[in-house]
Amino acid sequence: MLSPRDPNRGTSRPSGLGLRRYFAAVRDPARRTTAPRDNLANRGRIAAEHFGALLTGPLENRSRLGTRKISRAELRQVTDNAVTTFLRAFGNDL
Repeated sequence: MLSPRDPNRGTSRPSGLGLRRYFAAVRDPARRTTAPRDNLANRGRIAAEHFGALLTGPLENRSRLGTRKISRAELRQVTDNAVTTFLRAFGNDL
């Protein structure tokens, strides 16, 4: 636990005895206790979030947060743009 006078307060690095474990994990990835961030399942979740944002963001703006109807042509355009952008970003990675 960080004390109010701890110089490391507010940093992402642990203080005290935790520093040894922190630096050991940085030097040796096999000693890390958390799963690696760049695994296939995690990339799939991130890609799904991004695809959802590519669809919902423009639709919320164009519909003025649901107060205006969106035409089929606009809906098709937003969908096509989202799919094109998504495939350019993640097409070969998944």
